[in-house]
Amino acid sequence: MPNQPSPIKKLPEKPSNNFLYLVITALLLTALYFMFNPGEVEITKVPLSTFVEDVSEGEVQKIEVAGNKISYSADENKEAFEFYTIKESSATLSEILEAVDPTVTTDLQIEIVDTQSSNFWRDVLISLVPFAIIIGFFLFMMRQAQSSNNQAISFGKSKARSNEGKKKKTKFKDVAGAEEAKDELEEIVDFLKSPKKYTKMGAKIPKGVILVGPPGCGKTLLARAV
Repeated sequence: MPNQPSPIKKLPEKPSNNFLYLVITALLLTALYFMFNPGEVEITKVPLSTFVEDVSEGEVQKIEVAGNKISYSADENKEAFEFYTIKESSATLSEILEAVDPTVTTDLQIEIVDTQSSNFWRDVLISLVPFAIIIGFFLFMMRQAQSSNNQAISFGKSKARSNEGKKKKTKFKDVAGAEEAKDELEEIVDFLKSPKKYTKMGAKIPKGVILVGPPGCGKTLLARAV
């Protein structure tokens, strides 16, 4: 009796690289944000002497010191600063305003910004971005190479897919003609269902069945019916 063909297995789908692209894009955007800081408002840069002069004339109300940068404004109610200047790293604000009348500096609103923690994480991120890009590039190349190898191995294989839909079962009554062949095949099917009935009579099941005949005589339908 002919064996039924086993269902064809589906080929594994190609892994998606969308997550890798997303990670690389996020790292690049984060690095560009910290490097250029697009959210910072542009203000006018002035010499350090101009800053001291403005303080002496009482035109400065609010000062912010962030590292070597001194930002100041004439209106203490404004959130954004109007001017900024750069000082020496070793110079303090008290030393810069040492020649200014103390009565003028007493009413100044001064704020010192701690930039060490923010600069640390910014430097760490900027230093890690090139390594992340290199690692992402190598992962991308490895996946491309693996995909090429899989395609080379699967070359020549059938791309057929199993049809898992419902198929109409074929029965012996659907086969027209070939009555003698149907009778013999029905006996084989009955043997498989009730083997004891035949073994008691000393009968043995045949090792196989060969269906011979011209095209269109019903060989395929008989095989499906069995």
